Amino acid sequence: MTPLFAALYTVGGICLVVGLIELVVASRVGNPSPHLAFGLTSLAAAANALIESPAYRTEIIAAYNSAFKLQVAMSILQSRLCELAGQRSQELLSLQCDLLDFGWLTR
Repeated sequence: MTPLFAALYTVGGICLVVGLIELVVASRVGNPSPHLAFGLTSLAAAANALIESPAYRTEIIAAYNSAFKLQVAMSILQSRLCELAGQRSQELLSLQCDLLDFGWLTR
């Protein structure tokens, strides 16, 4: 396992746990919208990280295209959730969205 895959799996797992915790918190507080948006954004970031690694392992162009399309769809979902979440608590969620955008790893 290369350091890139280890980092993707680690960050994906952390985002998955944080997202699930935030969804539990959202179910128990009076105003759940910031927690719900943050949790969904974290889950989308986790999915993006976990989907990104198979794209790097493919050896066939058709398989890469399929993985890339799925990765782009998850990135769009993540950015839309960041925009939605940003309406509630802009500074915290924009920081999270910037940190969890894995595009900088591939540049």
